[in-house]
Amino acid sequence: MTGALARILVVDDNDSGRYVTVHTLKRAGYLVSEARSGAEALSLLVDPRAGIENVDAADQTDHERPDLIVLDINMPDMDGFEVCRRIKADVGSAQIPVLMASASYLTAENTVYGLDLGADAYLAHPIEPSVLIATLRALLRVRAAEAEVRRLNLTLERRVLERTGELQRLSEELQVQVKELEERNIEAKVLSEMSEMLQACFSFSEIEQVVALHVALLFPGVTGKLYSYGASKDGLEELVAWNGQSTSAFLFGPEECWGLRRGQLFASAEGELNCHHHQTTGSTLCVPMLAQGDTVGLLYLERETAFPQRQQRLAQTVADMVALAMVNLRLRETLRQQSIRDPLTGLFNRRYLEETFEHESRRSERKGEAIGLIILDVDRFKVFNDTHGHEAGDMLLKALGRVLRESVRAEDVACRYGGEEFTLLLPGANQQQTFDRAEQIREAVVRLEVMNQGKVLEGVSASLGVATFPQHGRELAVLLRAADLALYQAKREGRNRVVNAE
Repeated sequence: MTGALARILVVDDNDSGRYVTVHTLKRAGYLVSEARSGAEALSLLVDPRAGIENVDAADQTDHERPDLIVLDINMPDMDGFEVCRRIKADVGSAQIPVLMASASYLTAENTVYGLDLGADAYLAHPIEPSVLIATLRALLRVRAAEAEVRRLNLTLERRVLERTGELQRLSEELQVQVKELEERNIEAKVLSEMSEMLQACFSFSEIEQVVALHVALLFPGVTGKLYSYGASKDGLEELVAWNGQSTSAFLFGPEECWGLRRGQLFASAEGELNCHHHQTTGSTLCVPMLAQGDTVGLLYLERETAFPQRQQRLAQTVADMVALAMVNLRLRETLRQQSIRDPLTGLFNRRYLEETFEHESRRSERKGEAIGLIILDVDRFKVFNDTHGHEAGDMLLKALGRVLRESVRAEDVACRYGGEEFTLLLPGANQQQTFDRAEQIREAVVRLEVMNQGKVLEGVSASLGVATFPQHGRELAVLLRAADLALYQAKREGRNRVVNAE
């Protein structure tokens, strides 16, 4: 600093010389302290208040070290060179400029020696006041510049540290974002694969397997279960479980779940409101599965800690996806049943018979087995219809449908071929077995009692024709023709009988 508040320490064992220097500096406006020896000067650098006549002035200095030292070389106890060396060796005082003054010691060798020790300038006694003041000002300007450089360096270092910390923070945030992005990419890939596989499912068991596999990947280590409404729609049963123990026999009502009650996702944590259908000490998610205005089931997840919002949204996406797949599968199955079933009797239709015969005939060819075919026609059905009405005729056809369903094995196919004509396909049955089955059916038809408007309608019978693959043909049309001819023969022979194809 170069202003009036600059602090100068004058070190000189010569009282008169020291007085002149101190007086000159004070007149120039400097705050001056004195030391009569090197040891005293070093002690003042430890306690800067010592050596100042006015205590208040000492307080104003804020106990700071001097801004510059005027140091005489020729002193008895410790010469100026040693004092300078010690000043520059101390971290606290090393930056203080030192002006060395001497008369007898001012040689080229001593000058070089002093400057090497760290002295900043050299003046010879007697010192002209103007030269002294000018030298001090120059040294103080250099000190101020150095102080400013140090301040700027500190500021720069601080800013670098702050910027480094900020960059470190940004780097950590970026790493977190990159990790989240990677997780989301994985989730998106799993969701995409799950969606494709769900749309390709042909049964609910396949949906269960797809859900268990993919939800376990989306929620690692999280216990989960998939529930579906039963046929009565008054309770939910477990379809599949993952990352935990299955409780497949467990059934609960929709009123036991807050999510199903409210029709939206319900998250609960330990100590909070919980659903009644599961007793747990952790956190749970109950996600109703809704699609096309219908609630088809529930996605249930359980873990120790609370589910973050991102995982809640992911669970909702999964539930929506599974619900849509289940509704679509039911719709496809309904449409398929409508396309292969006769709506009046509930039996399969002619289209299904044709499709089934194709693969059953190939299988029978490989195994060398026969396939039995029966054609049944209700005797005098037109008369029955005219006598009792079309409603009674429909009741009769429905009753025949029940008889045929009860008379076939799981692998057999009972169809309404058209009007009052029915067809049965019996894989693995030979001619005699097929004939025996036809006879059992004929007897069941005779015993059939049809109720209409409170009356029992009697006199129902049927004629049946029997043919077998490959004995009577390898094509369905050929087999049907053979069985049909046998049927007509039964009609000609008096009806209510079974005839084998020739």
